[in-house]
Amino acid sequence: MEILSGKSDGIENFWNLMGPFFASREMEKIQGVGMYDSPSTIWFLSLTDNGVVDAFCSAEILKSGKAILRYDYGNDNGLIKKRDIELKKIKSITVHERTILKKKEAEWVKMGFSPVQEKGKYLIMRNEIK
Repeated sequence: MEILSGKSDGIENFWNLMGPFFASREMEKIQGVGMYDSPSTIWFLSLTDNGVVDAFCSAEILKSGKAILRYDYGNDNGLIKKRDIELKKIKSITVHERTILKKKEAEWVKMGFSPVQEKGKYLIMRNEIK
């Protein structure tokens, strides 16, 4: 297993690796929204020994000090921990936010997040960084 991290233009073959996820209706269902990339997004990819993405997550770093946890896929807790470690290194980040389906609220509360806003079937969850 290999973990790659960085912005999309800094990860070799990023679009070849991630293209199928961006163009997938299944992924849109899982994430609750269509996926996109931005210049302020940091990606974390877990690759199998064959070089196939089996898990990923991302964070968009805003100038306001928020890290918006955009996407996650797969069951790789090591990848989530790596993202969290890397985000802690960015001293300007004061808040982690994530929009989730309401049915996943308990899962995110266990990770230290609190609901701050409800939008239809979604909740915005927030974790203040101390």
